[in-house]
Amino acid sequence: MEEYSSLRNYNSDSSDSEKEKLPQQKILKHYSSYYLEKSFPSVDLAKAEIYKQYVYRTKRDSQDGVKLFYCCRVSRNCSAKLYLHLPGKLVIVRIIM
Repeated sequence: MEEYSSLRNYNSDSSDSEKEKLPQQKILKHYSSYYLEKSFPSVDLAKAEIYKQYVYRTKRDSQDGVKLFYCCRVSRNCSAKLYLHLPGKLVIVRIIM
């Protein structure tokens, strides 16, 4: 004679497969501690200064002129950041870290 065992059905109100997985909330970082590092007479000289350590990310137009934002070249998680400030009327380029 064969023996059979029965398994009970598991009923749950909230199983893992039915739950909606919400995306993790992205943490916004505020880099408000920028300070003036150096000034240059041209954009090319400023870019040559930061080329080996930083990579271009984005550009923003502001009332003060154009800002070119750069991040650390080592990895995306590196917290070193800077921007080049190109004032509208002036010829001076500023590296602000």
